[in-house]
Amino acid sequence: MICKYYHSNHFLIKISRTKCSSVKYVRTQMIPIIREALTKMIDTAEDNDVFKYKRKNKFNPCDFLTEFLYNNNPKRKGEDPTSLR
Repeated sequence: MICKYYHSNHFLIKISRTKCSSVKYVRTQMIPIIREALTKMIDTAEDNDVFKYKRKNKFNPCDFLTEFLYNNNPKRKGEDPTSLR
C-alpha cells in the first residue's frame, strides 16, 4: 500500500504505508481537508450573516462539516455530491 502525502506547496510524495507514522498521517492527510472544511464553513457562515446577528439562524455548522467531509471523501471520487438537507 502507498500513502499519498499532499504538502502545503501541493506536491505529492508516495511513501509505503508501512512507513507511515500516525503523526505524519494526521498532518498530511487529515489536517489539510479539515482546514479546508473549516475555512469553507466560515465563508458560508459569513454569507448567511451568522456573525452579524445574535439571533438564531438556519445555518448549522455541524451539518455543513458533515456534508463537506462526506462529499470530499476520496472513496466517493467521481460520485455526485449529496445534500444532507
